[in-house]
Amino acid sequence: MKRPFAVIGFSMLVGSLLIINLSFKMTIALILGAIVIFFVFLLFKRLRKYGVIIFSLVAIVLYTVSFQFAQFHYYDAKENLQNTKEFTGVVCQTPTMSDYAFTYIVKCDENYKIRYVTKDDKFLLEGDRVKINFNTSEENFNDYFFECSLSSKVYFTVFENEETTIKPLNIKDGYYSNIGKIKNYFSSVVDDYLPSEAGAMAKAMTIGDRSQLNDRTVDYFNYSGTSHLLVISGLHITMWSLGILKILERFIKSKKLLVVLSLLTLLGYSAITGFGVSVIRASLLVGMVIISKLFDRDADSLNSIGLALVIILVSNPFAVYSVALWLTVLSTVGILVLSRPLNQFLQKFCEKKHIPTNGLISFIIDSVSISLSTTICTLPVFIVKLKLLPIGSIFANVIMVDIAMLLMVLTVTGAVLHLLSISFFARPIFIIVGVLSDFLTTVAQKIGMASWSTISVSHKYFEYFLVALVVGVILGVFLKKYNKNIVKHIAVVLSVTFVLLTCYTSSYDYNNPCVKIVFTDDKPVIIVKSEDKSLLIGTPKKQHLADVKVMLNNHNEKALDGIVVTDNGDEIISQLLAVYDNFGVAQTYFCENAPEIFKSHSYGFVDKITLNGKVMIDLYNPEKKIGISTKSKRMVFIECEDEEKIFEFAEKYDIIILYGKKSLKCLEIVKQSNPESEIIVSDVNKQMTIYIE
Repeated sequence: MKRPFAVIGFSMLVGSLLIINLSFKMTIALILGAIVIFFVFLLFKRLRKYGVIIFSLVAIVLYTVSFQFAQFHYYDAKENLQNTKEFTGVVCQTPTMSDYAFTYIVKCDENYKIRYVTKDDKFLLEGDRVKINFNTSEENFNDYFFECSLSSKVYFTVFENEETTIKPLNIKDGYYSNIGKIKNYFSSVVDDYLPSEAGAMAKAMTIGDRSQLNDRTVDYFNYSGTSHLLVISGLHITMWSLGILKILERFIKSKKLLVVLSLLTLLGYSAITGFGVSVIRASLLVGMVIISKLFDRDADSLNSIGLALVIILVSNPFAVYSVALWLTVLSTVGILVLSRPLNQFLQKFCEKKHIPTNGLISFIIDSVSISLSTTICTLPVFIVKLKLLPIGSIFANVIMVDIAMLLMVLTVTGAVLHLLSISFFARPIFIIVGVLSDFLTTVAQKIGMASWSTISVSHKYFEYFLVALVVGVILGVFLKKYNKNIVKHIAVVLSVTFVLLTCYTSSYDYNNPCVKIVFTDDKPVIIVKSEDKSLLIGTPKKQHLADVKVMLNNHNEKALDGIVVTDNGDEIISQLLAVYDNFGVAQTYFCENAPEIFKSHSYGFVDKITLNGKVMIDLYNPEKKIGISTKSKRMVFIECEDEEKIFEFAEKYDIIILYGKKSLKCLEIVKQSNPESEIIVSDVNKQMTIYIE
């Protein structure tokens, strides 16, 4: 078999989709079944030639066992943390700061990581040993944070309160402290020359330090599909490692010494930037290329990716929950499999049109083919997981990737010149870096905030399309030998179907009002959308802001036209400021008298709002109800605090949504009085969209 690691790695990745949704008993049955089939293939000689099946079965069993052990470790860690009042650990990453919180990643002595969130800066640095006094409150044990952090091995998120505190022990951890010193020195040099958002971006792109990057700037890169530039990934690892390898080849003739120095450089850069999923994958892939030079052989890229997947998934089976892993693997496969055919197609097209394919045209063809191939292969992830199609990313990547690489090279060059005390040359280099940073931010903003840059694919029809896509690929593989043009015909049919489906759903989204709901652990955050206007009702807690962003982005809403504050007590002010900073709210309304800080730019008290003349919003604040209605449909949100007062007036609604501690108890009462209504009980951390046309 030519590519055993590719077969094992990709079998583990695909098999994980099934395994992570199985119960323990079903998992044991799967393992036993795979073992039986494995021995059957070994016993019968005729079956031994199907080595791919044998390797795939071994891979699935290997991943299943690893996943079960990881689950046991996770639940043991959770139980241990719940029974612990204090523990010690080390700050293992650069602390991050946002407009509303400081976040420290602490690696505990018990060998798991936690995310410690506090409102105040504790002035802790990477490598500081700390002691955490822990309070097992409901906020610190919300299952949502466990599940969403498993892929990065940051198992728990802890929020500081009166009983949960973090204190330095005035002891340094050697490894993390030295890594932190290198990062801090580099950051201080960049800050001396670029003490602005441009410097923050240069640090993010070079060493992965996003601690000083503005949240809004990060949003621009996310919306434009270029967020990979701000996260250390294959682009960064490949550029530095292979670039240094080419430089060393001019001065070192010994292949062994050349490989050793290159691998040490690769290991050092990976350590400084943090051994994340994308860093490990890229490091293993580039490492294979470097080692292959020792034996005068070309590394098999697919086999290298497979080996990287085996190491990643065995060491952390929860990595399959990471969207970044899927995007990284699929984009790399896309470049390897599709970029060359696309490049050849564009070259032939230019030749037919008598367009010279050298110089700038050749560069554009290369960029477009790579960008388009990665977009095509990552399409399933965007449709299934993110529910959007990043049209703008094709254009953004073509414009921004090469500029970003130039920015990284110039940033490191300027830092080296400063280290050599040649600041006279370093200063103009950093001026250029600042110009390039501003250019990248502007491009990301213009493309990312454009209404056409992302298309919502939240409709169930896109899931049907994915099924048709898989069936089409299978048919193309099996029928190719009977009809050479079958693949082209299937590709054309699927492409036309996708375009028509996208046009239909985009038109449907725009013309039909909808209500998007993020059910939090306190109150639902409601987003009402009608054509080009969007209104947020409620003020989300800081830990739910990311969910609201996702909901908005999935429906092509990068900003809010207004916000209705349903509870404006003193504690809500900081949360509201965070919403302002994150979503650029244009108008503000309050269900009660507005706080002093907002009176100058608020519309004050309001009990009814009309959106685009199509949607009426009634705010029954004293009765804890929110009504949303159109000409044909009525919806109401009810906070359940008392079963006896759940329905004081006999209004009829098409959709009734219950939330609060007593929502399940109130369900039967509401059913009896509204037998024809659709009744929904809120489920924490669930997101849903309801069309109210």
